[in-house]
Amino acid sequence: MSRRGLLLLALTGCAALPEARECPPVLVGPHIWLSETLIHTEIGVRVSDLRGRLTELAWNFPGSEVLTFGFGKRHYFLSLQPRIFATLLAPIPGLGAMEVGGHAGPPPGALTLAVSAEGLGRLLAALEGSFRSDLTPLTAQAGRQYFAASRVYTLAYTCNTWTAEMLATAGLPVRSGLVVTPRGVMTQAVGGCREPLIGRRSLRV
Repeated sequence: MSRRGLLLLALTGCAALPEARECPPVLVGPHIWLSETLIHTEIGVRVSDLRGRLTELAWNFPGSEVLTFGFGKRHYFLSLQPRIFATLLAPIPGLGAMEVGGHAGPPPGALTLAVSAEGLGRLLAALEGSFRSDLTPLTAQAGRQYFAASRVYTLAYTCNTWTAEMLATAGLPVRSGLVVTPRGVMTQAVGGCREPLIGRRSLRV
């Protein structure tokens, strides 16, 4: 990649997050949700949109309308040590894990992104491919379940690299190269609307 390209990517990582309007009560067409924490990003999908083996995951979260999916280092997710110590070991490559959570509606504060029906289909296939063949949970903590991932976690392929890759697979204009932090994902996710910080259950068609 040219120096100019690297500079643009670096500036993207330092740019302010794009502003997004608040989502209306009803959204039409296929949508997904993008959530972030200080170091982590996740993708939310309607339970009613799940296909194939992914539908098995919904059985573990009865009453949920949305499942969120995230990738990360297995040692970090499953560590019994305080997360600060697991974070210090993050630069060391390790086995990957998939994190799945259930939600009564769209995750509060999440960015809602429209996708095409074809893009949603590609995303669901990529999500399914992110799991190992066995969908038996490795463990469950605080309402979330963790599964063996098909990828290895490295500094070149972090939880946020995975999220960017999934968004690109869905047809959104997001690059996964050199994406390490949540900001590297969020600054590229434009054109969506923001869910209220206080969750609301609503029927979306």
